[in-house]
Amino acid sequence: MIIGVIVNNNFMKKYLLVLAFLTIFQLSYSQELNPRFRKGLSETEFLKAKEHYVELTKTTAYIEQRKAGFAFFRKVEKVDNLDALLTDESWAEWASENLKLTKFTTTEEAINMRKTLLELKKKFYEGENTEYFYLLQAATIEQMKAILEPEKNPIELLQD
Repeated sequence: MIIGVIVNNNFMKKYLLVLAFLTIFQLSYSQELNPRFRKGLSETEFLKAKEHYVELTKTTAYIEQRKAGFAFFRKVEKVDNLDALLTDESWAEWASENLKLTKFTTTEEAINMRKTLLELKKKFYEGENTEYFYLLQAATIEQMKAILEPEKNPIELLQD
């Protein structure tokens, strides 16, 4: 098992980088919904956001989107242009042109797996976690790092 963790270390770094990119993209896209964007949380709000985060990591929506994300990025392995992930069209084009660089068997599989991942992420973001994401949008970068601290070791999701 230790060998699997070591082998997947580079994979995890790539996955977490892309996950962070997509999360930041989502947060920046929604910043107009929160006029306090990046102004910082009060101590009470900060503690509440940390509590929310721990609780939301136990939800089915969180677990499903995390597993789907790991499965997706195991097959992608390398995306040289992260912009390819942003739209359906750019992803379809990238997947078609770079299918041999992935572990997908067909372009349709790549397109459908990304679609499923995005649907699960949307369910997660728009579900019972709206207050958490509202708080996270207002958090400074340092506060965000502290709130997401438990995310540093997602090894258990790789073991499924």
